[in-house]
Amino acid sequence: MNRTNGRKELADEELQRITEDFTPLVRSLARRYQGRGAEFEDLVQEGYLALIKLAPRCRKKEYMALFLKKRLPAKIRNAAKRLRRKFSLEADITENDNISGEWTQGLTTQTWQLLEGLGNGDFELIKMLAFGYLQREIAEKLGISQQAVSSRIFKMRKNAKTLVD
Repeated sequence: MNRTNGRKELADEELQRITEDFTPLVRSLARRYQGRGAEFEDLVQEGYLALIKLAPRCRKKEYMALFLKKRLPAKIRNAAKRLRRKFSLEADITENDNISGEWTQGLTTQTWQLLEGLGNGDFELIKMLAFGYLQREIAEKLGISQQAVSSRIFKMRKNAKTLVD
């Protein structure tokens, strides 16, 4: 192990050995989190990147397996969420402007009435929220400020509350 700028760096041979040893773990985690936009091979690559970043952080080599087993799943799960959000936004929101799709399953009649009363911009915002996008990401996509997104969400909640009460 080499040290540069106070950080440990693994030798190329050691890094190669670690990636070979933990390939089954990376592949099984990628299989677990694949689907709906998060492709298996993309998750495998994300897993290898996380492995390369995590391995130098393990202080004792004898605990490497436990260290990676505890930390690698969260890294791959987060990558899967990120990839799914990107896929969902591109596939469902931009191509499908009507009220339908997987995200609307289980909505009450009252909720349907609220959705049908929304303008197109507010409806798109609601769809993005339903897919789990952050206000910052919605603002980027819609080309408005995050404060504007927050304000629109607040107004929609206030209107929904008055209609329900």
